[in-house]
Amino acid sequence: LFGRDSLLSSYMALTVDPSLALDTLQTLAERQGNVVDALTEEQPGRILHEVRLGVSTGLA
Repeated sequence: LFGRDSLLSSYMALTVDPSLALDTLQTLAERQGNVVDALTEEQPGRILHEVRLGVSTGLA
């Protein structure tokens, strides 16, 4: 999940499928920053840049 890319794609598809933009905004809002975390660079109110689902975050 890439925050900015998801927003841009849903904006470009707004006339075709407005529900996509709504779902994108809701998904990003649910993952909005709540605490200050230097490791992940999370900050209150900040929208995520990238989330990798189902992939190990460690180095291979």
